[in-house]
Amino acid sequence: KIPILRHTMSFLRSLSRSCLKHTRSPIAFNCSRCNVVGTFNVAPLVSMRNYSTIEAIKELRRLTDAPLGHCKKAIAECNGDIEEAKKWLQKQGIKTARKKAGRTAAEGLVGVALGSDHKSGVLVELNCETDFSANTAIFRSLAQEVAKHAQGIQSTSTESLLSSTFSNGTSVADELINVTSKIGENVQLRRVERVHAQPGGSLVSYIHNAQGEGVGEIGVIVNIDGEGEEAMRVGRQICMQITALNPQYISMGDVPQSIVDEQKQIETVSYSRELEESGKKAPPGNVVEKIIAGKVQKKLSEEVLMAQEFIMDSKKSVEQALPGVKVHSFVKYRVGDGVEKVQANLAEEVSKQAGL
Repeated sequence: KIPILRHTMSFLRSLSRSCLKHTRSPIAFNCSRCNVVGTFNVAPLVSMRNYSTIEAIKELRRLTDAPLGHCKKAIAECNGDIEEAKKWLQKQGIKTARKKAGRTAAEGLVGVALGSDHKSGVLVELNCETDFSANTAIFRSLAQEVAKHAQGIQSTSTESLLSSTFSNGTSVADELINVTSKIGENVQLRRVERVHAQPGGSLVSYIHNAQGEGVGEIGVIVNIDGEGEEAMRVGRQICMQITALNPQYISMGDVPQSIVDEQKQIETVSYSRELEESGKKAPPGNVVEKIIAGKVQKKLSEEVLMAQEFIMDSKKSVEQALPGVKVHSFVKYRVGDGVEKVQANLAEEVSKQAGL
């Protein structure tokens, strides 16, 4: 019986391989040598090394979206076993992520997501190493998914967001590792910030240099009084103002006194130097105070949203151009802000890789 059994199994495996390209439904068979008739389910053999090498690589790539070279190596390491190859790729992805974790990731995308009622929203920054990878579909999709997911679960920190899971059961942290293994770069969730609208107010967002829906180089969310289309229109203008001129404060009253005193000291020294160099006589003390105060006001207005020149009408300040508008808060993310970029020397890198 053993030779017959071996022949039957060989026959079935051969049959499954020949039919696998066309169907995975049960197939009928009739082996005259073994006098065996019946049906055979091909599907269970999908993960039992019944693919040809090319078929296995194609199937693994379809299932994991991993690079072709990685799929080839995984199939070779696991003797064609698809399930084992998937596990192998996952382990290699973790190893790759660990190796690349120390590399500077200053490129990437900012993602913005708002609730349908414009009462809550979130900003996230997802980093990679090169702008080329940041513009790929896989990285762009990841940034969009992470932003929408963060909004959906009301995430308030990178830790809670990384440990949370997508609807398919994969954690955000694991998905970052998966993308790292696919693009070959360090992928990091750098920061996340949640915003809530004031009662009777709305959140308005803006993406600058958008690379897709809700993702781009700069993201801004403004918390503004009012609701409806007019609030959305004014809010968008303010978002663009913040994007263009990068204010640090909303009104003059928000500027810390320490900053005011420091600027006053700078302007006093500067004005004294001007008088000395020009040979002019200093005006009375009270006049000097007014001159210094005016210089301080002008300088600080560059940092204060409502006092800045309005980008759509430079003859007016934002406050003059948009009278009655109340901005409660704003958040602005620019990709790579505060991250020191390493200037790579191409010649040195090539020499290092060549072992020179």
